[in-house]
Amino acid sequence: FRNHDFRNCAITEIVIPEGVQSIGSSAFSSNSLTKISYYASNCYYAGDENAPAFYLCSNVTELVIHDTVKSLPNNVFSYLTAVSEVVVPNTVTHIGLSAFYKCESLATITLPFVGDGGENNIHFGYIFGAKKYELNSTYLSASLANVIIANDIDYLPSYAFYGCNQIVSISLPNSIKEIGSYCFSGCTSLAQFNVPNDVVSIDIYAFSNCSSLKAINFNSRLIYIDDYAFSNCTSLTEVVIPDNTEVSDKSNCFVNKITSHELTFGKEVTGNQGSKEKYFKFTLIITNVQASNTYDVNLDDAESNPSPNTAT
Repeated sequence: FRNHDFRNCAITEIVIPEGVQSIGSSAFSSNSLTKISYYASNCYYAGDENAPAFYLCSNVTELVIHDTVKSLPNNVFSYLTAVSEVVVPNTVTHIGLSAFYKCESLATITLPFVGDGGENNIHFGYIFGAKKYELNSTYLSASLANVIIANDIDYLPSYAFYGCNQIVSISLPNSIKEIGSYCFSGCTSLAQFNVPNDVVSIDIYAFSNCSSLKAINFNSRLIYIDDYAFSNCTSLTEVVIPDNTEVSDKSNCFVNKITSHELTFGKEVTGNQGSKEKYFKFTLIITNVQASNTYDVNLDDAESNPSPNTAT
């Protein structure tokens, strides 16, 4: 397709075939277009940043990217301002810079990975136009609340979602084993997070400054939580740490800049579930927590509330 080939044509739906390798600038610029079905396997060009292929297609509400696609070029779906949901199939191994730039109604996106799929541009904002992780939030649309990573990846890179303060919900595959440093730092709208089942390590400052985070659900395989991983998570009031988890520094991992609060820590030791004597759980509640205070805990006089153990 050449530049302006179908500009201002009264077409409502376009199918981009699998063999297409290049789409010219403003090739399909049209207010009539409402649906795009994209099959192109390895298209390497889709217009430039000033005139992408679907520039000013402001009435497109349905974008279907098929599993024939392996690579999405720079700017390919820029300025699709009415699209609210996008699913990028797991067949895709590369997503170019600004592929979804100015998709201002986008609320939910499903991706096979974070960044461009390579080793260098590994921050979420890259596909929206952010060349550096510090610019993640600047390039994300205000409507983008839900992110789903659907492919089986084993590492979530450092700074991947740094400063993405629009995101409310992030769903990750259970295959992830490590959450990198500063990965979710500054995700101020993230209220709850379920640590994937296979995660064994949460790195330094991974969730720092997630000020809306109220609940974090750890898995039983988690081995290590690094320093300041949850620092300044000022809404976090309850933490249950698995028995086998090593906390780098109990005073650093959960540092909060608060003057008065109630904080609950729980520890559950399951041991041999077949034995009634090897199962217990305790909860520590500290009220009126003061900044910079250190608390020594002695369980000798702890209140006991035994409950029947159903182990056989």
